[in-house]
Amino acid sequence: MRMQRVERVPISGILDDSNPDWITVAVEDSVSPLRLRRDLVQFAPGAVVIPAWLWQRIFRKGKKHE
Repeated sequence: MRMQRVERVPISGILDDSNPDWITVAVEDSVSPLRLRRDLVQFAPGAVVIPAWLWQRIFRKGKKHE
């Protein structure tokens, strides 16, 4: 099985985890919250780990969350 590239996104907290399919986090150094599908993220101390393709889609194209 091929290993998928991932990116670590520093967060300052979890804003909403009431939905079993989605989680909303506060990204460090950003005013916009980030809503992510739970099946695409893993948690690390002070961060979420997401697939590299998703990170590029969120943060590289148009810089939506800055």
